[in-house]
Amino acid sequence: MSQTTNAARSAPQPNNARTSNRLLIAGGLCLATVIACYANLAVYADTFKTVTLCVLLGLCLVFLLNRFGGELRRRVSLPWLPLLAYLLLCGLGVCWAQSGKFFLKEYARLLIGFGVFVAIALCLPKTKRTVWRLTACLVGAAAVYAAASVDLASLRLSAGFWNSIDNYVGMENGFESGTRLTGIFGNGNVLAGILGLGVLLGLSLQQSAQTAPQRLYAAAMVSVCAFGFLLAFSMGATAFFALAALVYLLFAGRTRGGVLLRMVFAAVPTFLLVFATFSCFGKTGAALALPLGALVLNAGAAMALEWFAYPRVSPWLEARPRLTLAALLVILILVTGPVQLAQGDPLRRAVYPAGGDNQLLIDLDGEATAYITSQNEREVMMHTVTVLYYGPADEAVFRVPEDSRVVYVNLRAQTDVLIRSARLGSGQTVPLDYPLLPGFIANRLQGLWANENAIQRTVFFADGIELFRDSPLVGLGLGAFESASWGVQEFDYETKYVHNHYIQVLLDSGVLGLVFFGLFALCLVLVLWRARRQEDDFRALWPACLACLVLILGHAVMEVTLSAGCYLPFAYGVFGLVTLCFSRPLCAQPDPAETEAKPARARGKASKAPRPDKSAAALVSGRDKWLPRAVRFLALGLSCVYLVLLGLNMIASNNMRRQTSGYDAFYAALKTDIALDAFERNDAILSYVINAPGRGDPDTLARADEYADDLTSVRSNAIQNYLVAYYLKRGNAEGAIRAAQNGADFNRASQEVWNALFTTFHTYLLGSEAGNYDFDRSRAAAGVLELYERMCWYNDTVLWAPIELNETARALVTWCQTQ
Repeated sequence: MSQTTNAARSAPQPNNARTSNRLLIAGGLCLATVIACYANLAVYADTFKTVTLCVLLGLCLVFLLNRFGGELRRRVSLPWLPLLAYLLLCGLGVCWAQSGKFFLKEYARLLIGFGVFVAIALCLPKTKRTVWRLTACLVGAAAVYAAASVDLASLRLSAGFWNSIDNYVGMENGFESGTRLTGIFGNGNVLAGILGLGVLLGLSLQQSAQTAPQRLYAAAMVSVCAFGFLLAFSMGATAFFALAALVYLLFAGRTRGGVLLRMVFAAVPTFLLVFATFSCFGKTGAALALPLGALVLNAGAAMALEWFAYPRVSPWLEARPRLTLAALLVILILVTGPVQLAQGDPLRRAVYPAGGDNQLLIDLDGEATAYITSQNEREVMMHTVTVLYYGPADEAVFRVPEDSRVVYVNLRAQTDVLIRSARLGSGQTVPLDYPLLPGFIANRLQGLWANENAIQRTVFFADGIELFRDSPLVGLGLGAFESASWGVQEFDYETKYVHNHYIQVLLDSGVLGLVFFGLFALCLVLVLWRARRQEDDFRALWPACLACLVLILGHAVMEVTLSAGCYLPFAYGVFGLVTLCFSRPLCAQPDPAETEAKPARARGKASKAPRPDKSAAALVSGRDKWLPRAVRFLALGLSCVYLVLLGLNMIASNNMRRQTSGYDAFYAALKTDIALDAFERNDAILSYVINAPGRGDPDTLARADEYADDLTSVRSNAIQNYLVAYYLKRGNAEGAIRAAQNGADFNRASQEVWNALFTTFHTYLLGSEAGNYDFDRSRAAAGVLELYERMCWYNDTVLWAPIELNETARALVTWCQTQ
């Protein structure tokens, strides 16, 4: 019976059974990919607490189970140590974070990324099939984002599914007319970063595929990611993707020709179809269906090239490695020529003339209006311009400022017009049409050397370094830039991040944090470098992982990718792949022969033989015992602590939602929240303070006074204005003035905050609340003038764009000057 059963088990499955299994696996992968995308966007939409809680529960379970504890001994490797040190340091930052609410958002994303890393580097079996499927899931998720981004900018067939995510509104910003696809995240740079990783990992899937369906799946996913990547056209992502692709080819070895061929097969149809369909975005009617149709057609073309052309061309190309290397040196020459504009069509081009008198010399058939502007470096940073000329294009005469960094020639057709050529009197040619490029790429390339977003990032960098000096060793805690940047700005801008991850790490976790993060990145590169000559099941993945690290670490120099919750699972997925497939364990692996029990007759006198010196072996053995235990203990401790803290935060939030009426119930809930919540405690304290005058009992007011004094030193763009009102209600003019001055200093460039502070004083001195509260009006009026003098000093000595008061604020200042 047993022989029959074994034979039955070993019998080959019929073709229909194998096909069924493949369909089941493909369906499971698709389902896992969609679920991963949905959960990831839930994190991006700030509906992140439940996802983070589940990840922390999973981490606690993994590090508690002895099975994974034993696996950790076999897998703990070099990248684990600095990563864990970095996470621990960031976690301790809750004790000194500028804003617990912002800290929680940022650290939750890091913990989710760590969960992805652990799931891959520790929990997955290290087999070729598992790694291929995991990579297929990552690439599939990126392709889902690409397809969803195209859909939400055109037909919006999937909008209902994504709209089911609470608070998710990124999809509403899916397309910048005439510029690029911003995508499902509302940020084309982050989308491009994810899709670039999808393309690189997808190429490795094609190289390592064992069956025709696998090859076709990989080809389709690469084409979909490439389609979205080109539409997003992030200049930073494109530059570092080009570098990453070059690294991929240089280290692809004998497969270089095949990789290059697959890159070409993905690029050519994608480029042509994007060129043909970009203008359909923003249209109505049947034209909206063309982008999605082009996406599907592009995938079909990629699969056809993979099926029919690749097997025939690849052997010929791989036999000629010199030809492949020569192809890497080919540069596309972009030619310009005449441009035809319909009535009302705009054209914007950049030139870089020297200062002085100039004119536009234009050869055209028809009528066009010219709007010529200039920007110096400060104007580029502030997104403002100096108008040099407005009028008929063929009469344009203007003077370029001496400090001009770029001049923009904006043309608008008044009739159907053919513009044959355009140049400046000083000799610079005004480029017109780029026949080899889609219009949106040409538009993005215009003004490349004076790009507003790129140059403004240098301001973010400088402000990040300025804040870093406040706490250089351990930083100000995650989320610090979002809460504290207002106090160092020289003009009013709004951003949550520095746009340089390395300065961001310096600001958030100090020199120690940058050292740990830098060591982690260095360990990943070192792990890959040591494995460069490995010939094993993961050889095809090796150059792709190296290229992905180049893209991830390079793109982070000028973008927010490693702070974006939607990007981190992909980045840490790559980090986990590198650690799983290529790292060497730090602990010695037991020899199976030595672990077998010795026969009883082999014992005896042999045990009495003199022992050799084993001090070195004992040292290694000791490390093999304490290192995995330390990693396990620290990771488990971190996960448990934040599981408890996040759970208490969610309990506190739910507690407040259940209190609907009555001061007694409300204040009981507030007291519980203040005691429980480590992250959003300031919100509960502020609610306590704001409502205390309404309740009016002495104990509540006394505690509120203490809380208000504590909140006065908190950097925020909202808290101080509430405190001004509270102090005036309490008859404390000095406290109100102190809160107003702190609020102004913490937000010195914010016109909105300055006006709000003056408006609050106006309400209690001249407005609806005048006379309702007993405070020293003359001292309050003097405090308003002190605040006004402070504003004037900032305008004169610090700010690039002066604060302008609204009518209410001006009326208050005028009244105070007469007192």
